[in-house]
Amino acid sequence: MAKSPIKKAKWIDGTAPDQPVVDVARHALASRLELVCYYLPLAAERWQEEIEYVHQLRVITRRSVAALDTFGHLVSNRRREWLGRRLKKIRRAAGEARDCDVQLERLAAWSAHHPDRDVTALAEWVCERRRCAQQPIVARQQKLAAKDFDRRIEKFIAHVGRKVKPKKLAQQDFGMAARLALPPIVDEFFTAGSADLNRVEQLHQFRIAGKRLRYAIELLEGAFPSQLRKDVYPEVENLQAMLGTVNDHATAANRYRHWAEAAGQSSPVCDTPTPAVPPALLLDWADEEQAALDHSRIEFAQWWSDDRAESLRQQLSRLAGSK
Repeated sequence: MAKSPIKKAKWIDGTAPDQPVVDVARHALASRLELVCYYLPLAAERWQEEIEYVHQLRVITRRSVAALDTFGHLVSNRRREWLGRRLKKIRRAAGEARDCDVQLERLAAWSAHHPDRDVTALAEWVCERRRCAQQPIVARQQKLAAKDFDRRIEKFIAHVGRKVKPKKLAQQDFGMAARLALPPIVDEFFTAGSADLNRVEQLHQFRIAGKRLRYAIELLEGAFPSQLRKDVYPEVENLQAMLGTVNDHATAANRYRHWAEAAGQSSPVCDTPTPAVPPALLLDWADEEQAALDHSRIEFAQWWSDDRAESLRQQLSRLAGSK
C-alpha cells in the first residue's frame, strides 16, 4: 500500500479584512479539523509506514486549538468545550509516541557521529517503548470512530456563527475581529520574552508564547498588511526553530538522567524495564546533551538581542496595533 500524502494546513488563503468573520472562522476551523480526521487513523493504523503521521497529528491538533481559541466565541460554550477536550486528549495520546520517534532519530544521528559507541540496547528499548506508546493513539482513534467523530466535526463547523450572543459578534468583519485578537497574543509573547531567559523553564514558556503568536499570524494575516506574513512570520519561525533545538537538548538530557536513575525499573508506558546499558554511560550522554544545551542557549541569547526584540516589537506594533 502506498503511503498517504503528507497534507498541511497553515495559511487561510483568500481572506480579506472586509469578509464576515464567520466565513473566515468556518474556513479556518474546517481546514484544520479535516486534517485531524485525516491524520488520526493514519497515526493509529499506519504509524510504522511514516513517522510524520504522528508528528502531523500533533501539529494539526495544536493548530486546531489555536483556531478554536481565536474563533471559539462564534460557537456555543458547550460545543467549544466539547471540541477542546477532544483535541487535548488526541494531542496527549500522541505525545509519548512522538517523543520516542524523536529519540530514535536522535540516537541514529548520535550513532553516525559516535561510531565507537554502541547504542543498540538503548535503541531497542526505545523501540519497545514506542510500540507500547502506540496504544493510547489506537484507543483514542477507536473511541472517537465509535462515536462518529468525523460527522460530529462536520456538525460543529456547520454551527459556527449560529446562536451567538451578542449577535453583533457574528456580524463583525474579519479585520475588526483580527485587530482585537492579535495584540493580546503579541503582548503575551513579549512579556514571556522579557523574563530571565537564562533559565530553561523561562525559555520553554517563551517557546510556547512564540507558538501561539505563530499560529495566530497564520490564522489572521489576511486582515493585516502583507509584511506580517512576509517579514514578521519568518522571524517568529526562526525563533521557534532555535528554541526547539534548546528544548530537544533539554529533553534528551533529562531523559538520560531519568533512565540512569531508574535503571532496571519498568516504564510507566508499559512493562518494559529501563535499558540494559550502564547508568554511567547514560549519564555520559546526559552530560553531552547538557553541553549541547548550554551551547544552543548561548547561540539563542546572541541571536535574540535587545535590538532584534525591539525591531520585532516595532514591526508588530505598526502592523497589528500591539503595544
